[in-house]
Amino acid sequence: MLIERPNFEPQKDNQAYEIVLGVPFKPFKKARKFYWPKKDEQPLLIPESYTHTLALRKEVLLYNIKGYIDVITENPTAIAESFFSGFPLEKPLGDTAFSEVVRSRNDVEYIERPCILRFSFPLHTPAEYVKLLNSYVDVKLGKEQYVLYWNIDMPLVRGNMEKLRNNENVIVTEKNLFNLKWSEEVPEDEKGEIKELGRATFIWFPRDLRKLRKINLTFRKFDDGKDSYIPEEPVEAQKELVPLSR
Repeated sequence: MLIERPNFEPQKDNQAYEIVLGVPFKPFKKARKFYWPKKDEQPLLIPESYTHTLALRKEVLLYNIKGYIDVITENPTAIAESFFSGFPLEKPLGDTAFSEVVRSRNDVEYIERPCILRFSFPLHTPAEYVKLLNSYVDVKLGKEQYVLYWNIDMPLVRGNMEKLRNNENVIVTEKNLFNLKWSEEVPEDEKGEIKELGRATFIWFPRDLRKLRKINLTFRKFDDGKDSYIPEEPVEAQKELVPLSR
């Protein structure tokens, strides 16, 4: 299981928040402690490609679909990814970095790691997925404004939809954010076609509860209120979206 045991005390604010479209909210506003499962609690574990710590979790309801907004520790390989990809590394809530003790090539202890946001929704039906795909999230971090979409990786979207149609459950997870200051300037190739992006922006947070309480989210909807839209291509907001993977 790719999750570390968190070294924190219980978080009291663990009630589901019912999301109202267009209404901003701060998921961790009332958090007084970092996350720790209650006695006999078995929290949903979201799989990651690396061992991580769950620092904060807020259970939410969107269209009566249960989801989770988490703050987790960053992937150690993100340092190299940000360097070679050329995409921005931003720290809108204050400076943070990896702090490690290297004993050998295969023995590295991380004393401190930056944190990132993660949005996860376990889904059971295609109808639930359609509702999620018709939404997006405005994310305000300090003075910076970002946006999160669910349909960036279209092959993944089609694969998830096929699984749901075959009565398989899926967990839709997204961590990629676009900074609205630069996201309209998408790199193009020699023919003027949009290139595929690897990761929109590397956004790191310090593990500072006072600053994490200020994270501000607003869920919004693309269409006119009808839940019959199944995108075959990325939805257009301010610009055409492009395939993205983390």
